[in-house]
Amino acid sequence: MKPKNRRIKFAAAASLACLALLIGATLAYFTDRASATASGTAGTVSITLDDSALSLLNPQGVDNFNPGDGRAIAAPVTNTGNKSVDVRQTMKVTMTPASSVASFTAAPNTMGWTLYAQSDCTQDASGNWVPNASTSPIAPTSVATDATTGVITASYVLPDAVLNGTGANAETETGISTNVLSNQYVLVMLPGSDNSYQGATVDLSILAEAKQHRNTSAVAWSSLQTVSVTFGGAATDAVPAYNETSDGTTIP
Repeated sequence: MKPKNRRIKFAAAASLACLALLIGATLAYFTDRASATASGTAGTVSITLDDSALSLLNPQGVDNFNPGDGRAIAAPVTNTGNKSVDVRQTMKVTMTPASSVASFTAAPNTMGWTLYAQSDCTQDASGNWVPNASTSPIAPTSVATDATTGVITASYVLPDAVLNGTGANAETETGISTNVLSNQYVLVMLPGSDNSYQGATVDLSILAEAKQHRNTSAVAWSSLQTVSVTFGGAATDAVPAYNETSDGTTIP
Protein backbone atom coordinates (compact mmCIF):
# COMPACT_ATOMS: atom_id res chain seq x y z
CA MET A 1 0.00 0.00 0.00
CA LYS A 2 1.22 3.42 -0.82
CA PRO A 3 1.94 5.85 2.02
CA LYS A 4 -0.65 8.26 0.66
CA ASN A 5 -3.39 5.65 0.81
CA ARG A 6 -2.40 4.74 4.38
CA ARG A 7 -2.77 8.39 5.43
CA ILE A 8 -6.22 8.55 3.85
CA LYS A 9 -7.35 5.39 5.66
CA PHE A 10 -6.01 6.61 9.01
CA ALA A 11 -7.69 9.99 8.55
CA ALA A 12 -11.00 8.31 7.68
CA ALA A 13 -10.81 6.04 10.72
CA ALA A 14 -10.09 8.98 12.99
CA SER A 15 -12.99 10.93 11.50
CA LEU A 16 -15.37 8.00 12.04
CA ALA A 17 -14.23 7.66 15.67
CA CYS A 18 -14.84 11.36 16.32
CA LEU A 19 -18.23 11.16 14.66
CA ALA A 20 -19.22 8.14 16.80
CA LEU A 21 -18.29 10.03 19.99
CA LEU A 22 -20.19 13.07 18.83
CA ILE A 23 -23.31 11.07 17.99
CA GLY A 24 -23.11 9.14 21.27
CA ALA A 25 -23.00 12.37 23.28
CA THR A 26 -25.96 14.03 21.57
CA LEU A 27 -28.19 11.08 20.65
CA ALA A 28 -31.74 11.86 22.07
CA TYR A 29 -34.61 9.61 23.18
CA PHE A 30 -38.04 10.64 24.45
CA THR A 31 -37.61 11.35 28.19
CA ASP A 32 -39.29 12.97 31.15
CA ARG A 33 -38.66 13.66 34.83
CA ALA A 34 -40.71 14.86 37.77
CA SER A 35 -39.97 15.49 41.44
CA ALA A 36 -41.98 16.48 44.47
CA THR A 37 -41.58 17.25 48.15
CA ALA A 38 -44.05 17.15 51.01
CA SER A 39 -43.92 17.88 54.70
CA GLY A 40 -45.98 16.86 57.66
CA THR A 41 -46.22 17.77 61.33
CA ALA A 42 -46.75 15.46 64.26
CA GLY A 43 -50.05 15.94 66.00
CA THR A 44 -50.34 17.20 69.57
CA VAL A 45 -51.92 15.69 72.66
CA SER A 46 -52.56 18.35 75.28
CA ILE A 47 -55.30 18.73 77.89
CA THR A 48 -56.24 21.21 80.59
CA LEU A 49 -58.09 20.57 83.84
CA ASP A 50 -60.06 23.63 84.94
CA ASP A 51 -60.39 23.63 88.72
CA SER A 52 -61.38 27.30 89.02
CA ALA A 53 -64.92 26.31 90.09
CA LEU A 54 -63.96 23.17 92.02
CA SER A 55 -65.27 23.47 95.57
CA LEU A 56 -66.63 21.25 98.34
CA LEU A 57 -68.37 24.16 100.09
CA ASN A 58 -72.13 24.10 100.33
CA PRO A 59 -74.22 26.32 98.00
CA GLN A 60 -74.06 29.12 100.59
CA GLY A 61 -70.24 28.99 100.54
CA VAL A 62 -69.94 27.31 103.95
CA ASP A 63 -67.62 24.39 104.71
CA ASN A 64 -70.30 22.17 106.22
CA PHE A 65 -71.38 18.71 105.03
CA ASN A 66 -74.53 17.05 106.31
CA PRO A 67 -75.20 13.36 105.78
CA GLY A 68 -76.93 13.11 102.41
CA ASP A 69 -75.36 16.31 101.00
CA GLY A 70 -73.74 16.12 97.57
CA ARG A 71 -71.37 18.50 95.81
CA ALA A 72 -71.02 18.49 92.02
CA ILE A 73 -67.38 18.00 91.01
CA ALA A 74 -66.77 20.97 88.72
CA ALA A 75 -63.49 20.27 86.94
CA PRO A 76 -64.00 20.06 83.16
CA VAL A 77 -61.22 18.61 81.00
CA THR A 78 -60.54 20.30 77.65
CA ASN A 79 -58.57 18.80 74.78
CA THR A 80 -56.36 21.67 73.60
CA GLY A 81 -54.30 19.52 71.21
CA ASN A 82 -55.27 18.75 67.62
CA LYS A 83 -55.43 14.97 68.01
CA SER A 84 -58.54 13.21 69.23
CA VAL A 85 -57.82 11.68 72.62
CA ASP A 86 -58.98 9.18 75.18
CA VAL A 87 -59.22 10.83 78.59
CA ARG A 88 -59.03 8.86 81.83
CA GLN A 89 -59.82 10.44 85.17
CA THR A 90 -58.70 9.09 88.52
CA MET A 91 -60.25 10.52 91.68
CA LYS A 92 -59.09 9.98 95.23
CA VAL A 93 -61.41 10.69 98.13
CA THR A 94 -59.56 10.85 101.46
CA MET A 95 -61.40 11.03 104.77
CA THR A 96 -59.70 11.92 108.03
CA PRO A 97 -61.76 11.21 111.17
CA ALA A 98 -61.93 13.88 113.85
CA SER A 99 -62.44 11.41 116.69
CA SER A 100 -59.66 9.29 118.06
CA VAL A 101 -58.75 6.23 116.03
CA ALA A 102 -60.01 4.01 118.84
CA SER A 103 -63.49 5.56 118.92
CA PHE A 104 -63.71 5.74 115.16
CA THR A 105 -62.70 2.13 114.58
CA ALA A 106 -65.33 1.07 117.09
CA ALA A 107 -67.88 2.67 114.75
CA PRO A 108 -68.62 1.44 111.17
CA ASN A 109 -65.09 2.44 110.05
CA THR A 110 -66.16 2.95 106.46
CA MET A 111 -65.59 5.76 104.02
CA GLY A 112 -68.17 8.44 104.84
CA TRP A 113 -68.21 9.87 101.32
CA THR A 114 -68.77 8.26 97.94
CA LEU A 115 -69.11 9.15 94.25
CA TYR A 116 -72.35 9.12 92.31
CA ALA A 117 -72.92 9.76 88.64
CA GLN A 118 -74.38 13.24 88.34
CA SER A 119 -77.12 11.78 86.14
CA ASP A 120 -78.23 9.73 89.20
CA CYS A 121 -78.64 12.83 91.35
CA THR A 122 -81.02 15.79 91.53
CA GLN A 123 -80.27 19.27 92.80
CA ASP A 124 -82.60 20.20 95.65
CA ALA A 125 -84.01 23.60 96.61
CA SER A 126 -80.97 24.43 98.75
CA GLY A 127 -78.57 23.75 95.87
CA ASN A 128 -77.19 20.44 97.15
CA TRP A 129 -77.14 17.36 94.96
CA VAL A 130 -79.08 14.40 96.33
CA PRO A 131 -78.96 10.81 94.97
CA ASN A 132 -82.18 9.71 93.35
CA ALA A 133 -84.11 6.80 94.79
CA SER A 134 -83.06 3.35 93.58
CA THR A 135 -79.65 4.57 92.41
CA SER A 136 -76.33 3.23 93.63
CA PRO A 137 -72.94 4.85 94.21
CA ILE A 138 -69.98 4.10 91.97
CA ALA A 139 -67.86 1.27 93.35
CA PRO A 140 -64.33 2.43 94.19
CA THR A 141 -61.42 0.76 92.40
CA SER A 142 -59.60 0.38 95.71
CA VAL A 143 -59.94 1.40 99.37
CA ALA A 144 -57.06 1.71 101.82
CA THR A 145 -57.21 2.37 105.58
CA ASP A 146 -54.31 3.62 107.66
CA ALA A 147 -54.58 1.66 110.92
CA THR A 148 -52.52 4.25 112.78
CA THR A 149 -54.35 7.44 111.78
CA GLY A 150 -57.72 6.07 110.73
CA VAL A 151 -57.44 7.88 107.39
CA ILE A 152 -59.38 6.11 104.64
CA THR A 153 -58.63 6.65 100.94
CA ALA A 154 -60.94 5.46 98.18
CA SER A 155 -59.61 5.55 94.62
CA TYR A 156 -61.82 5.63 91.54
CA VAL A 157 -60.47 4.97 88.05
CA LEU A 158 -63.33 6.25 85.92
CA PRO A 159 -64.32 5.15 82.39
CA ASP A 160 -62.54 6.67 79.40
CA ALA A 161 -64.11 9.48 77.41
CA VAL A 162 -63.23 10.38 73.81
CA LEU A 163 -62.71 14.05 72.92
CA ASN A 164 -62.25 15.65 69.51
CA GLY A 165 -59.16 17.67 68.70
CA THR A 166 -59.01 21.46 68.65
CA GLY A 167 -58.00 23.88 65.89
CA ALA A 168 -57.68 23.96 62.11
CA ASN A 169 -55.97 20.55 61.88
CA ALA A 170 -58.17 18.86 64.46
CA GLU A 171 -59.06 15.18 64.32
CA THR A 172 -62.75 14.55 64.88
CA GLU A 173 -64.37 11.22 65.60
CA THR A 174 -67.72 9.90 64.43
CA GLY A 175 -70.34 10.32 67.11
CA ILE A 176 -68.22 12.71 69.18
CA SER A 177 -69.38 16.33 69.22
CA THR A 178 -67.12 18.07 71.71
CA ASN A 179 -63.55 18.62 72.88
CA VAL A 180 -64.65 19.16 76.50
CA LEU A 181 -65.40 16.56 79.17
CA SER A 182 -67.89 18.31 81.44
CA ASN A 183 -68.80 17.59 85.05
CA GLN A 184 -70.15 14.07 85.45
CA TYR A 185 -69.84 13.17 89.13
CA VAL A 186 -71.09 14.18 92.56
CA LEU A 187 -69.34 13.64 95.90
CA VAL A 188 -71.97 12.62 98.46
CA MET A 189 -71.71 12.26 102.21
CA LEU A 190 -73.52 9.00 102.92
CA PRO A 191 -76.95 9.51 104.49
CA GLY A 192 -76.21 6.75 107.03
CA SER A 193 -73.10 8.43 108.46
CA ASP A 194 -73.44 8.32 112.28
CA ASN A 195 -71.98 10.54 115.00
CA SER A 196 -68.49 9.06 114.60
CA TYR A 197 -68.20 11.12 111.38
CA GLN A 198 -68.87 14.47 113.05
CA GLY A 199 -65.94 16.80 112.38
CA ALA A 200 -64.36 14.44 109.85
CA THR A 201 -62.71 16.10 106.87
CA VAL A 202 -62.71 15.03 103.25
CA ASP A 203 -60.24 15.80 100.47
CA LEU A 204 -60.79 15.24 96.77
CA SER A 205 -57.91 14.87 94.27
CA ILE A 206 -58.34 14.55 90.51
CA LEU A 207 -55.82 13.26 87.97
CA ALA A 208 -56.66 13.54 84.26
CA GLU A 209 -54.58 11.66 81.67
CA ALA A 210 -54.84 11.64 77.89
CA LYS A 211 -53.58 9.39 75.12
CA GLN A 212 -54.09 9.60 71.38
CA HIS A 213 -57.36 7.98 70.38
CA ARG A 214 -56.40 6.71 66.94
CA ASN A 215 -54.22 3.61 66.58
CA THR A 216 -54.52 2.80 70.29
CA SER A 217 -57.59 0.57 70.40
CA ALA A 218 -55.44 -2.37 71.53
CA VAL A 219 -53.18 -0.33 73.81
CA ALA A 220 -53.93 -0.52 77.53
CA TRP A 221 -53.13 2.40 79.80
CA SER A 222 -50.94 0.07 81.84
CA SER A 223 -48.66 -0.49 78.84
CA LEU A 224 -47.93 3.20 78.25
CA GLN A 225 -44.77 4.93 79.36
CA THR A 226 -45.17 6.59 82.75
CA VAL A 227 -43.44 8.99 85.10
CA SER A 228 -43.82 9.26 88.86
CA VAL A 229 -45.97 12.15 90.09
CA THR A 230 -47.41 13.14 93.45
CA PHE A 231 -51.16 12.66 93.49
CA GLY A 232 -53.41 12.60 96.52
CA GLY A 233 -50.38 12.86 98.78
CA ALA A 234 -48.64 9.79 97.37
CA ALA A 235 -46.33 8.85 94.50
CA THR A 236 -48.36 7.68 91.50
CA ASP A 237 -47.43 6.55 88.00
CA ALA A 238 -48.99 8.67 85.26
CA VAL A 239 -48.41 9.28 81.55
CA PRO A 240 -45.92 12.05 80.72
CA ALA A 241 -47.26 15.57 80.26
CA TYR A 242 -47.31 17.37 76.90
CA ASN A 243 -43.91 18.98 77.52
CA GLU A 244 -42.29 16.00 79.22
CA THR A 245 -40.37 13.00 77.91
CA SER A 246 -40.73 9.46 79.22
CA ASP A 247 -37.71 9.94 81.52
CA GLY A 248 -39.30 13.00 83.13
CA THR A 249 -37.17 15.56 81.28
CA THR A 250 -38.95 18.83 80.51
CA ILE A 251 -38.97 19.72 76.82
CA PRO A 252 -37.74 23.31 76.28
